[in-house]
Formats: sequence, structure tokens, C-alpha cells
Amino acid sequence: PAAAAWRGQLGDEDPPPYQLLPCRVHELYKKRVFAVHAAAGRDHSMVLDKQKRVWTWGSGANGRLGSGDTDDCWVPRLVEGLEGVDVTQ
Repeated sequence: PAAAAWRGQLGDEDPPPYQLLPCRVHELYKKRVFAVHAAAGRDHSMVLDKQKRVWTWGSGANGRLGSGDTDDCWVPRLVEGLEGVDVTQ
């Protein structure tokens, strides 16, 4: 199955309409973020990096991105509310 990108789930500001193969999340790559865990839902995605920071992107409905608002986010954004928390998975 293909991944659709109608709410930014692919983490790219200018995504193709559908992505058929795994691809690099360019914003994380540019920031030298190395993922140790990743999760993806129908409308959003998240990554835990080597420094135990959480990054989210996609649909912000119901506050699911942890950013304190309900805005959609097309590129990965650090979840600042979890800084200093020992997130393991």
C-alpha cells in the first residue's frame, strides 16, 4: 500500500501525492536527527531520537502532536513539553 500525504504525514513540505517506497524524512536528516523508534498513524507520525527527544508531524487534530495546539504540521517538530522526560519508546 502507498502512504498518502494529505496532512503532512510524510514530513515533507512538498510531498508527492502518494509515496510507494520508504523515504528519508528530509527535515530530520538536515537537522542530523537519528531515529531509534518511529511510529506512524493514519494521519500523523512520530520519532524518538538518540537523545530521547520526540518529534511529531502530520495532523494536529485533538492535540495529537503534543504541541499544545491543533495545527497540522508538514515537517517534524520537536515536542518541547517532553524535554527532560526520560522517553524510552
